[in-house]
Amino acid sequence: MDIFVITIYLLLFGISVCTMNSRKYRKISVLIFLIFVSRGLLIIPSSAYFVKTVHLSFLYLVVFLLTNTTVVVKCLKQYSLCRKLIAVCFFFITSILFSIFYYNFTFVSVFVQGMRFMLLLSIFIYFTLNRDDVLWIMNALFYITLITSLLYIIQGISNLPLLPYDLRRPTSPMFYGIYRYYNIPIYASFFLYISIFANYAIPKKLHTISIYIFMAVTFISLGRTAIFTMFFTIMLISYFQRKVKLYIYLAILMLPLSLVFGSFISDRMDSEGKSNDDMNAVLKLDYDAAANHSENGLTMIYRLAWVNERIEYLAHRPFVEQLYGLGLPNDEDPDVYRKYNFRYGLHTKEGLTVQLRTPDIAWGNFVTCYGLLGTIIYFIFLTQL
Repeated sequence: MDIFVITIYLLLFGISVCTMNSRKYRKISVLIFLIFVSRGLLIIPSSAYFVKTVHLSFLYLVVFLLTNTTVVVKCLKQYSLCRKLIAVCFFFITSILFSIFYYNFTFVSVFVQGMRFMLLLSIFIYFTLNRDDVLWIMNALFYITLITSLLYIIQGISNLPLLPYDLRRPTSPMFYGIYRYYNIPIYASFFLYISIFANYAIPKKLHTISIYIFMAVTFISLGRTAIFTMFFTIMLISYFQRKVKLYIYLAILMLPLSLVFGSFISDRMDSEGKSNDDMNAVLKLDYDAAANHSENGLTMIYRLAWVNERIEYLAHRPFVEQLYGLGLPNDEDPDVYRKYNFRYGLHTKEGLTVQLRTPDIAWGNFVTCYGLLGTIIYFIFLTQL
């Protein structure tokens, strides 16, 4: 199986490089790059042997930058955003060096992790595309996401493992026959908002059905934050667009889904999710109530405990460590476990606690990976973006 995946990797990478600088086929090249950088879009596994799609993304970017220096120089002259991006990447380069020479992590370990941050430079690829190219890529990603979203919905209802990435098959339904899977289509939320607010970018005949499908993905994920964020984002964009009719339309559109999924969302909040106990622990900052990996259902206080533990550690460390964070080694590096011994975090297959990163709370990673200096620089860039 891994040999087959590697063969697919090499074939796609070869096509992407060969078409990279072709005006006619550049859109195909960029689409393949997006598939790589988006962990295979749930179509192909994100890794095989020691090769990961992120490695191919980085290699693609290196080839692009080396063969399109005039594009990079032109963008740096014309757009302040690109110059700020260079400042962000310069910080990560210094952070990589800091991890190697100050923390004494190995070059390979730091480079494997640091290359992910260098992918920010892929913004220069965007400036090689015209409007038609962008719309073609959007349509291709839309169809892929729509199909994988349908598979995700069927998967959650039937418990048949239909999507390969991050497949942790649940043993029993969480609510009313719904099985909670974590391999949510990466662009489902993005295309939900596109379907509502910028539907000129997708096929007209699929506007309405795609809204229902992408909303259903969010509900079936049973993620409380994801569900609340979806409603809040839709209402917020509607407000800024000042469209009263859109408010009414969305209210009508959301009503059937709310009625269908309302009961198990309520149970998710009050019963299994233990939201009341969770909120009480948060208000009291009762970190002792949090399990090492939120096994007791108190996920919010667990997230706060995760961040607090690392902030407390840095508070008693030299200021330079507070500026740069805890380093950029690979999470699997044995040196990480010799240096750190944090209580809260995901568990590896070997039963160890992942020390430096977590998918559970995005802003917690700012503490560990970016530090104070990197957080400030990155947020300045985000506001410009």
